[in-house]
Order: sequence, then C-alpha cells, then structure tokens
Amino acid sequence: MNDDDTAASRHSDPLNQNHVPVAFVALYTEPGRTKPSLSRSDLLERHALCEDMAQMLTEHTATLQFSHHLHEAETLRRVLQGLLAQSEAPQAAPLQPLEALWVVCRLAELLGWALPNRLTESMGMAGGTGMESRAQAWLAQATAQR
Repeated sequence: MNDDDTAASRHSDPLNQNHVPVAFVALYTEPGRTKPSLSRSDLLERHALCEDMAQMLTEHTATLQFSHHLHEAETLRRVLQGLLAQSEAPQAAPLQPLEALWVVCRLAELLGWALPNRLTESMGMAGGTGMESRAQAWLAQATAQR
C-alpha cells in the first residue's frame, strides 16, 4: 500500500480517529482561506470532543423528544440552547458556540432527523466567521416562534 492509498483510506474511514469531517474543519477556516486556524492536533482534539458530545447526547435527546412530545426541531433547539448557555458560563466551557451548532447538526444526523430549515439556512456559509451569530440568530427565531 503506498502513501496515497493510506491517505485515501484515512479520509474515507469514518471510524478513523484521525479523520476530521470537512464540515468541522470549515468551522475553523476563515472565508477565502484554505487552512484552518487551529493546528492539526488541536483540530483533532476539538473534533473528538464534539463527536463525543454528540454521541453522548443521542439517548438524552431522543428521550427528551419522546417524554415531552416535542417536534424534532424544538428538541434540537433546546439542546442547542443548553449547549450555548453552557458556553457562556463563567467557568471554562467545553464547547465553543460554533462547535455547539456543529454538535446539534451531528446529533440530528445520528438520530436520523432532518435539520430545521432555519438551521440549514444559517449554515449556508459554513465558514468560521459569523457561525456563532448565525447559531444565536437561529436560536432567537426558534424561541420567538414558541
């Protein structure tokens, strides 16, 4: 197996711990740039944290939706609201707001749920700058509709 084969298999294997999805890399790539603002090791660490958070939240989120008879979009809004509130806490926050948005998108994917239209619209320019404000705007719109 040559280096090209190894690189191809590394990027195509979703279970590979060194694989970071393009959508996650985009969180740390400024518009007009190709290189993320984080080092490879920091990017791997942040992605592992976010992926673990999404995996851990799957059962809780499904239970929340079932026990409160919520629509999927409302359930995802509540999870995002909780993650964003945690990121504003005075102690060291485990997730940045733009990472919280990625976690909610990944959570929807894991649960087989469609992303709410407003969320997918806010993700339209999935680049680092402005992601936090788009997440906050989606949350504000979702809250106003309640």
